[in-house]
Amino acid sequence: MKKKLTPKLIEHLPPASGKRYEVRDELLTGLLLRVSATGAKVWYLATRIDGRSRRIKLGSWPILSLKDAREKAQMILRDIQLGLFRGRQDEPAPKFLSLGDVTALSSSKSSLNGTPRTGGEPRVCCCE
Repeated sequence: MKKKLTPKLIEHLPPASGKRYEVRDELLTGLLLRVSATGAKVWYLATRIDGRSRRIKLGSWPILSLKDAREKAQMILRDIQLGLFRGRQDEPAPKFLSLGDVTALSSSKSSLNGTPRTGGEPRVCCCE
């Protein structure tokens, strides 16, 4: 359903009976509030990026107010128009060290602070 969203209207939206439903904002095209069966309300921006339909999660209500959701959606739409929006950045998987890597590291650094260890110093263990 499409309505002019107001803080009072959002506060009084009933939980979904069965499947979740969406309320679209009349003032800002693409901004919608999804209401779940538990009563949780989440802001989304529905738009097209590079010809593909996208739904971008903005945040949860009431943490993200109507005013803040509109501002955030406008900033994202602006970035999309300017070609600056990157969406979710896929980070490369963290590199796992092999036993050889660990051995090489431990032999190159003889102590935790990088100074050579002498025989009389106690070993430092950070696991306990």
